[in-house]
Amino acid sequence: MPNNGWSNAEIEAVVHDYFEMLLIELDGGDYNKAAHNRRLRLLLNQRTQSSVELKHQNISAILDEAGLKYIPGYKPKKNYQHALKLAIMQQIENNSVLRSRLRQSPPNTPSLPLVLITTLAAFSLCG
Repeated sequence: MPNNGWSNAEIEAVVHDYFEMLLIELDGGDYNKAAHNRRLRLLLNQRTQSSVELKHQNISAILDEAGLKYIPGYKPKKNYQHALKLAIMQQIENNSVLRSRLRQSPPNTPSLPLVLITTLAAFSLCG
């Protein structure tokens, strides 16, 4: 069994795979998460299906914290490696298509200020 720490190469592979699925989703296309997981595990150091799923959820958490769109099928799960966050930011910085698409896409959940503004607006309409 591998140790819990993911290598830089594994992190880069999982982040690349996640963004591949996210771009397909943003284009309205379909993909098979299980097939992605199986293909990705061929590149990883004996990682399990659930460990890949968890890493995808960690990526969602990082994107959500940054106010960016994430794959809804991978609910955000915190407690991620700092190296994962760095790899995500690096891939966004180095990929102009991805960066542009993320900027154009609304986040999954509105930021707290927007929620407060919406709530306040609703109350002001009621009274």
